[in-house]
Amino acid sequence: MQNNESIYLRFASRKGKPHNIFSDNGSNFIGANNDLKTMFEFLNKNADQFKKSLIYEGIKWHFSPASSPHFNGLA
Repeated sequence: MQNNESIYLRFASRKGKPHNIFSDNGSNFIGANNDLKTMFEFLNKNADQFKKSLIYEGIKWHFSPASSPHFNGLA
């Protein structure tokens, strides 16, 4: 799995910087469980640096309620 920062940078360079990031907070990611664990471990280890990067870029990260994909709108 690529680290989240490189994925974000690739996305932002192609689509522009997002103002908000919305993601599902449900348990329906069983197939990607190992990747998600790795991502959360990365975020926990680098939370301060990642948080500072998002704040610096003016980005707010929002989690939708579990089992509520309709809260994501057009995301």
